[in-house]
Amino acid sequence: MKTFIRKCIEKIELLLLRSLFPGKRRSAGADAPVVIIQNAHVGDFLISMPFFERVKQYFDRPVIFISDRRIKELAENCGLFSGFVEVDMRSVSSVLHPVVRWQTFLAVKKINAFAVIRSWDVGANAFMDLLAAAVPAVEKYAMADSLQLKKLYTSLHLYDRSKGILENETAFADHICGDKQVPQVGNLEYFEPLPLPDIQRYCLIVPGADDLQRRWEAEKFVFLIRNIAEKSGLKIILSGAPSEIPLLESIYAVLDEKIKKQVIIRYPLEDRYQSFLRLFSDVKHAEFIVTNETGPVHIAAKYGVKTVCICGNWHFGIFVPAKLYTATLWCYENVSCRNCGGRCSYKTVPFECLHRVNKERVWQVIESECLAGN
Repeated sequence: MKTFIRKCIEKIELLLLRSLFPGKRRSAGADAPVVIIQNAHVGDFLISMPFFERVKQYFDRPVIFISDRRIKELAENCGLFSGFVEVDMRSVSSVLHPVVRWQTFLAVKKINAFAVIRSWDVGANAFMDLLAAAVPAVEKYAMADSLQLKKLYTSLHLYDRSKGILENETAFADHICGDKQVPQVGNLEYFEPLPLPDIQRYCLIVPGADDLQRRWEAEKFVFLIRNIAEKSGLKIILSGAPSEIPLLESIYAVLDEKIKKQVIIRYPLEDRYQSFLRLFSDVKHAEFIVTNETGPVHIAAKYGVKTVCICGNWHFGIFVPAKLYTATLWCYENVSCRNCGGRCSYKTVPFECLHRVNKERVWQVIESECLAGN
């Protein structure tokens, strides 16, 4: 019933937008921008940088990026965009916040664009299509997994679920630009130079994730930290977002005093962008990384750093395991309920597929692949 009501409200909103706003334009000036809409977290944004580069080069126009406020600092400092429109995606994705939704529609209505490009991601929802409808533009492109919204766009490209997001974004760029390129991981040159790490020879451990259900149990990370400390002379950096500091401190608190001397908690800097740069540096210079399926996986892939990624099956094949991440070791358990999209029938925290990943097996991977020779 809730889904039915939501879809009805979204259809009404779309009808209102199309009647009140001039969704399509016949022409645009030479300085009219291209608008890219993406519901991005840090990892999504970094994965998509080759796509952004290619679109910007093809259109040779200013690019305005509309995305979640959590990646504001990265978007504003990478040099690819002439403007950034921050959106609280958690609020506007819910029809329970009509005032916030319509404030956003009215804000983007003022952008007179040449083209609108609605990117695809696993969190894509009707709100992103409503945003695309609100921006007046000559051309409108979207990558979607169905043809239901074909009338809303000038051109619609279907997402191929047999391939990962990198391959699909390359195909989408091929579709827009009219040529073909080989999928690539890309790089992070836009954020160089990075600060140098303040310690030598360390491994980086990231036990957090934006969603609590995507966090492997803290006690399992404690098990790995104890083993790494005992088997190597490496320092261990515990890293996470500001909201994850209590998690890092709880892990640190249960460690033996001897092991604590090898462990460092990365507390956030006041400047959020500088915190990102320090994270990039910590990743780039690490001996190896152990992490959940979250942003540092994609940072490490771009720097070619050996990474042990502990992941589940909820979006299997889209982000992980990624074929192009050649330095990444994927630790997961096969389950019959693969690709549930996060709608876990077990109702557990973490997701059942993530809970089943065996800590001893992960340790064996670290010991054989990361600590050999240390």
